[in-house]
Amino acid sequence: MKTKKLTALALTLALAASLGLPALAAPSVSSSQVTKTLTNNSATTDTQITGTIVATQLKVTLPLTISFDIDPTKANTAAGAVCNNQITQPANLTITNNSVVPIWVRVSGVSTAAVSGGRAPSLTQTASEVAGTAAANNLKMMFALKDEFSAPADFATASDWMTASTLTSNKYYLNTKKSGGTALAADYVGRLEQAGTTTVTANGTKDSVTFKLYGQINRGWQVGDSFKITPTFTVSATKPA
Repeated sequence: MKTKKLTALALTLALAASLGLPALAAPSVSSSQVTKTLTNNSATTDTQITGTIVATQLKVTLPLTISFDIDPTKANTAAGAVCNNQITQPANLTITNNSVVPIWVRVSGVSTAAVSGGRAPSLTQTASEVAGTAAANNLKMMFALKDEFSAPADFATASDWMTASTLTSNKYYLNTKKSGGTALAADYVGRLEQAGTTTVTANGTKDSVTFKLYGQINRGWQVGDSFKITPTFTVSATKPA
């Protein structure tokens, strides 16, 4: 099958391969003054000064165009990493935090479109819809972006797979597990540490995440069909609520 293109990964905050993200919020600076009269010749008093860290500029590097081949004649029957058995893709697809503060990265939306006279897939989280019937030819596709430790274990766990409707209500992170498969603590799911943290911390995170494409298709496609899938990445300096 000819190359299927995953193009123009749309970001909510910037459009550059190495991108500087604008201020996320104005500093919440306020002051209050209370007077105190000192009646002795010598006295002491304490003044409380509170500082709050704000992030006015974030910098993140990520791929903006990716091409891959997907072959419906290959079986996707085993579990784990071979949930991308049909897919041939580039190696070392990486998102890197170049900021001096940690960030959280998630996919908040996804859309599909046909390319060069091809047909657009209809994304689903259900393997039975992909299987379909000979008469259906429904162009269904399961699609995921995950790091190797968070790879979908099977095609049965709906939360692993992207659809436009579910991403608006669920937080879809690329990194959810440590090396070895232990789940990341809640505060570290989706987190990339400050720039220069190239060694995995005790919490299981570092300043980058290397991810892969996972998915499957079945009936309805013909050789030469081409399409694009556009995930929307949301980057924040605080853990999403």
